[in-house]
Amino acid sequence: MEFEKKWHELTPLPFSKEEEQWLQEAMEYYMKRYEKFEKEERKKKDERN
Repeated sequence: MEFEKKWHELTPLPFSKEEEQWLQEAMEYYMKRYEKFEKEERKKKDERN
């Protein structure tokens, strides 16, 4: 998005590049775990029905 690109140019980032990378990896890890948990819960629910 053009707005996001301009926003990042005008606004200093509060994190270093290393911190940004770590945060991105942490978010990806969390989302993978959440998706796995969600699938397991759906499977349990289906087994109960």
